[in-house]
Amino acid sequence: MSLTLTLEDKGFFSALQNAQNLEKLSSPYLKSIGTQWKQLVEGNFLSQTDSFGVPWAPLRLTTVKLKGFSRILYKTGQASRSFEVSVNGTELELGSNRKFIDGKDISFHQVGYEYTAGKAGSRRVVARPMLPLGQDLPQQWDSVIDSAITRLFDSL
Repeated sequence: MSLTLTLEDKGFFSALQNAQNLEKLSSPYLKSIGTQWKQLVEGNFLSQTDSFGVPWAPLRLTTVKLKGFSRILYKTGQASRSFEVSVNGTELELGSNRKFIDGKDISFHQVGYEYTAGKAGSRRVVARPMLPLGQDLPQQWDSVIDSAITRLFDSL
C-alpha cells in the first residue's frame, strides 16, 4: 500500500522544464516531502485519526478485552514505523509492506475487510485509513509540498 507523488502531478515539471538535471535537483526536495509525510502518518497512529483528522472507529469491547488495551493498530509501534520513503527520479513513494500475524498486510486496515472466524462466523475489520489514497491531499500534506516548491525555487 502506498501513496505516490510525481513531480508532474504538482506542476514541478512544467515549471522546471528548462532546468538541467531535474531529477538531481528535485531529489532532496522529494525526500524532504516524504520524510515529513512519514511523520504525518506516524501522527495518525498516535492520534488514531485519518489524514483528515477523522477519528478511527474505536475497537469493539470484545477486542479491547482480548488485547488488554484500547490503542488502535499500535501494540508495539511497528506498524506506524513500517512506512518507508522511496524516491526514484521525479517520483516519491510513501508506503508500507508490513504484515501482521494473521498474514494480512497493512492495506487491509486502510480499506477494511471481512473474514470468517470459525464458529464465530463472519467478522469485519473496519477501515482505518492511514494514507489519503484516492482523494485530494489534506491541507497539511499539501502544505508540505508547497513549502518544498518554495524552497526549490528559492534555491535556483
